[in-house]
Amino acid sequence: MRRASVTGRRSFVRSVGAALSAATGSVLAASPGAEPSDIDIRSRLARLEDLDEIRRLHDTYVQHLNEGAQDDVVRLFAEGAHVEFSHTHVQTQPHPHNVIDVASDGLTASARFRCTVHAETDVGPDCPLVEMARLQGGGVVRSVETGVFENTYVRENEVWKIRRLSYRSL
Repeated sequence: MRRASVTGRRSFVRSVGAALSAATGSVLAASPGAEPSDIDIRSRLARLEDLDEIRRLHDTYVQHLNEGAQDDVVRLFAEGAHVEFSHTHVQTQPHPHNVIDVASDGLTASARFRCTVHAETDVGPDCPLVEMARLQGGGVVRSVETGVFENTYVRENEVWKIRRLSYRSL
């Protein structure tokens, strides 16, 4: 008798479980919060990958700029790119106002990155005193300012490149 009741309970649980699963599945499929389709998941993943690649591209630009690696910096730009920036050391700030917007076609994007810029301006005019200061690591006026990069990007041969780099102080 025990076997019959255990078997009966198991079949009841299986039947109720299957019925609940079917009902839940039909409600989820009809509801607005239903599981996303494979196409939605793929497009979301592609968008997240684009955002990550653009963020890494900007970080790589800052790294090469700070290292003085001009040849490496040039490779990050698209053909015919436009640059409006002439500072010496940049530190991008993790900031809630940093925004990356990828166009729906996935071929262009724009971004805003807050940053701190350390600049050096040569003291002039050239004279023996300034020359001596330069030999000792001086002869420059150093300043620090907060600013924002407002950049546009383009995908060339499946790789994100900087199309326009623009900096303004805040």
